[in-house]
Amino acid sequence: MSSMPPPNPFAPPGQTSVATAPPPPAPNGGPTPATPQGPQQPVSRRELMAQLAASRKKAGWALGLAITGIGSTVALILALIVLCGPRDGLRRGRGMAWTALVVLVAWSAASVWAYVTLAGATGVERASDGEVIQGGEVLKEDLRIGDCLDEAFDAEVGPVEQGTIAVLPCDELHTAQVIQLGMLPEGAYPGQDAVLSQAEQFCMPHFQPWVGTPYESSNLLLGFYAPAQESWDQSRAVVCVVSSEDEVVGTFQGSNS
Repeated sequence: MSSMPPPNPFAPPGQTSVATAPPPPAPNGGPTPATPQGPQQPVSRRELMAQLAASRKKAGWALGLAITGIGSTVALILALIVLCGPRDGLRRGRGMAWTALVVLVAWSAASVWAYVTLAGATGVERASDGEVIQGGEVLKEDLRIGDCLDEAFDAEVGPVEQGTIAVLPCDELHTAQVIQLGMLPEGAYPGQDAVLSQAEQFCMPHFQPWVGTPYESSNLLLGFYAPAQESWDQSRAVVCVVSSEDEVVGTFQGSNS
């Protein structure tokens, strides 16, 4: 004969409630069956609006950090948090999060391109005093006074802009050499003619001290690399170059050519 479970001492007055016995253990040592849970409480409208606002805020931060290029790791984490959240069709900022990921991918692609470009402008080895001992390609801004160049100047004014420039040891055949570096005045781009004129005015006084002969009586040409309009805001560098129509070995410094 079975007996009723004892009354529940914690039951409210007036209710006939009995203590519920724990579920029996599963046979053969298996897991104990879970106790049924009650229905999940619905989220209030205020709580839902707060969740949506917080998610959109994370997405906005992710997009802002991605666009500026700073804190890309934080931007990635915030975007993933938003995208891994509930997919209930509500305005949680998923669009901004996806846009942040696209921007991060674009930044990564640009970084890879820049690395490859700069890697292509390598291969140059210099001695402790800066002299080139193994030639290669360098950017204009990386040229140094005394560098010998494998570049041809067909006129007194050299090319206005060039991506990379071939440098090589001066004991190898070359046609030009860097004699001075400078920077044009700040301000709006004054136009190509003004840039060439300013560059020539800057470089001309350095010709005779380097070569040893006045420009008017020299067999050498004065050339330079000057900034183009497209790169004016990034660099206003001027590279003064002395060049020869024939290939030579050695430095032009003190050559009296």
